[in-house]
Amino acid sequence: MSRGIIPFILALVGLSAISFASINPLFEWQINGLVKDPLENEILMSSSTWIAWVGDSLIDQQYISTHVVELVNGTSCSFSEPGLVINRSRKDELLERLLLTRAWNNESKHWVLAWLLIEIALSVVYSLWFIIWHEHRPVSHVMIFVMLLIASYCLVLMPAVRVLAPNIGSFIGMNPCHGTVIINAKLLRVHYWVPILFCTGIFAESAALVMMVRKMIEIASRRKESPTSTVG
Repeated sequence: MSRGIIPFILALVGLSAISFASINPLFEWQINGLVKDPLENEILMSSSTWIAWVGDSLIDQQYISTHVVELVNGTSCSFSEPGLVINRSRKDELLERLLLTRAWNNESKHWVLAWLLIEIALSVVYSLWFIIWHEHRPVSHVMIFVMLLIASYCLVLMPAVRVLAPNIGSFIGMNPCHGTVIINAKLLRVHYWVPILFCTGIFAESAALVMMVRKMIEIASRRKESPTSTVG
């Protein structure tokens, strides 16, 4: 198979790695207690163990609202950050800050998804250009690449776009809660392989981009040098 499809394969590997890292838990928190002050309203909590994915944070209103619901006269309300008090160790808070949690939000998902899709499109154009124009491969090679592209779209691209597509939290449109909610949290488990896989995907995407740019510069330099060598 032509070397021209290597950037496309790297881009797919990067997209798959980032998508797989996004659907696997990074943290598991043990919630030891939850106190509401004042205590007039009812509080419902999903469970005592909370799963956090890349981008989820214990100080994030959207994440808290997926696990805790406060009922005011039977109507749910959303928490605001000033009304949340998280009791946890400084080590747990530092780990949450370091392992990609604050950088992966809905806005960053837009940018990452756009970047991944643009790089996939560029790698497709580059591969076709390399196979047809530079290597002058037969039509059969182009058909093989097109079949690979269709299979990749069905197996990788469509699920990945669904995974990376930003979600709108259920708290939007709710009335804000009043008072203070105190949550006692302890970190049970950290899945370190998730940020490693995430960084691997970024590295693969970057390697694909560097390979395409480097090869195009190399080919352009050769074409500039060839007339000079012919005249000499």
